This record gives sequence, C-alpha cells and structure tokens, in this order.
Amino acid sequence: MTKGKKSVGFTTSEPLYAVWNTMCARCENPKHNRYHLYGGRGITVCPEWQDYPTFRRWASRSGYKAGLQIDRRNTDGNYEPGNCYWTSAKQQQRNRRNNRLVTAWGVSKTLADWADDPRCAVPYKVLWERLQDGKEFKEALTTPMRRRGGYRLIEAFGESKSVTEWLDDPRCQPTTVAVLWKRINDGWPAEAAITRPVRGRR
Repeated sequence: MTKGKKSVGFTTSEPLYAVWNTMCARCENPKHNRYHLYGGRGITVCPEWQDYPTFRRWASRSGYKAGLQIDRRNTDGNYEPGNCYWTSAKQQQRNRRNNRLVTAWGVSKTLADWADDPRCAVPYKVLWERLQDGKEFKEALTTPMRRRGGYRLIEAFGESKSVTEWLDDPRCQPTTVAVLWKRINDGWPAEAAITRPVRGRR
C-alpha cells in the first residue's frame, strides 16, 4: 500500500518515506507479510501520523537519521509520538520479546550479537535472510556474500539492497521473499521484479 502524495519540501524516494509507508502498511494492509503481527493484533498508526509531512516533522525533532528504524516502547501499543523512538535494526532485533538464542562453536547469542561477531561474514539482514531460507547456521554466518548467485544484493534504481530490505521498500509489489527471489532467479530485470504487481493483487 502506498499512502500520501508528493508535496513541497520532500519526495517519496527519501528513506524516511519508506519507513513511514512500511509502518502504515503493516498496520493497515492485510496483504502485507507482517500484517498479522501489527494490524492483525489491533495496532494502529495515530491519526496525526496518517499525514506524512506531520510524521516527517516529528522524525526530524526526535533524532531520525538515515538507516534508523522506528520502534515502540510498548510493543502492544500503537505508533504514536509518546510510544515511539528511533533505533538501529540490530538493536531492534535485540529488543524483541521472542528473541531466541542461536548456538555455534559452543556459544549461544542472539542473531544481532552474532552479526557483530568478527566471524560473521555478512550484514545482519543477510544473515537473517539465510536462516529464513533454511541454511545451516555456521554456513549462513561464515559464507561471504557474493554478487552473483546465492545471497547477492539486488541492484535496482541505483541502490543495492538485500531481498528483505526490498520487501520493506514502498516500490516493492511482492510481499514474500519467495516471490521476489523467484522473479530474480527466472531472469526478470530487477526493477520489473520489484515493481510489477503480483497477479490478483491490487
């Protein structure tokens, strides 16, 4: 779901717009792959943040920087000024209630902590993506990321992102890792794979 319109002073291509669009989609679009964790549990975006320029002003005052993600102090609460703050992806993962420990070499740590370990050859999101694909943990942890095949970044619109990062991009029409990777592996041009609507999806 894409909300809002272009307005004076910002464009919909700025990173913060993608954060806002994804936040709204998780709460309001039943087709979003994480809707069941947000809107499906009754979590909403407050009325004033339905307007992107208003959200943008709050973000600027509250310490937003490119690369940060929005998180909620009360994970059962709504997206609203008094309940939200900015954090990194790894710190957000550490704060999850269902955080699980992963063991390798006799050591048990969270996935975010393993991403900080010098033995980890890939960024956190790529490590998470590999485990979602069913890879054995040590292999997922230590195999360097390659540009071709396997766990490459997808390059489109002048940007390089992992598949999970593209799924959070407002331009992405597929809502699952499987659909987007199938398109890429079938030889689709990256921009078409990302932006072409899935059949039956509006």
